[in-house]
Amino acid sequence: MMTRAISARSSGKRWRSSARGSQDRGAAELAAGMCLAHALLSGALTVAECSRWALGTWDFDDVIYPGLPGDLKDLVLMCHLLGTEHYAPNGGDERLLAAARALAARSR
Repeated sequence: MMTRAISARSSGKRWRSSARGSQDRGAAELAAGMCLAHALLSGALTVAECSRWALGTWDFDDVIYPGLPGDLKDLVLMCHLLGTEHYAPNGGDERLLAAARALAARSR
């Protein structure tokens, strides 16, 4: 599972800029998010590691502009908020894990 996550991450922003706005981009981002969610929920990544991975893949602009599916957007938003005073008031670990569970459920 982590191999897929690392592969998706290694291509990171390079594929995002070349595929901006395409269906392939959306499918790739969703697949990367689902893989990240599985890694988090399985214990292969901690919340902090998940956040670092997400921040290396998605910019905050990806959260504030349309494009990401709601559950992926929630996961990425919470990863961006982790470690700030805005994390807990916006749902904290509970919201982050709920978004991860919703993403992981897509692959079942």
